[in-house]
Amino acid sequence: IELLSIRHPMTLFIDQKGFSVPLNDFHLKNLNFSYGRLNVNQITCCSKDTTLTVLPLIDFKVEETMDLFFAPLELSMKKGKMTINRTEFLLNQALHLALWGDLDFSSNNANITLGLTAQSLQKTLGIRDLDSRYVLKVPVQGPFNALKIDKKAALGKIALLLGERALPENRLTELLNCLLYTSPSPPD
Repeated sequence: IELLSIRHPMTLFIDQKGFSVPLNDFHLKNLNFSYGRLNVNQITCCSKDTTLTVLPLIDFKVEETMDLFFAPLELSMKKGKMTINRTEFLLNQALHLALWGDLDFSSNNANITLGLTAQSLQKTLGIRDLDSRYVLKVPVQGPFNALKIDKKAALGKIALLLGERALPENRLTELLNCLLYTSPSPPD
């Protein structure tokens, strides 16, 4: 994915309360602030792929260019660890996603959560009747240059959502009890 344009200038506000940075060793890992707000607004990107795989099973068709609309990111930073409060973004005015977590600039590692909203799950997988506030939380971790989505966790949660809707409630409860509380049978 390549950045093509930024619709409005990005703005960054950092509150002076709790702000410090040593001038003799200037680096992100030495920056501290209690509150910051990054407003990215809208960006347009280019992708060679016409299918964006958000997660296993969730493919989203995109044109050669795609628009991303971001809500402002509220964040703080202490001793090289940036915490991003939940923020939301919209892909091509269609796929609604959320993001929050920590970026550690001392170790160049991320521990964030990608949230798929009820609207996104309905649009991509056809999962209906979710509370409009529902968010499927998927861990994303690793070095900045090699982030890994926890695909097993994502698939397990998606399977559970699909199973809940496909099976009658009493059958689903019976199935879960069987899976959770039955000890494996000994080998023959």
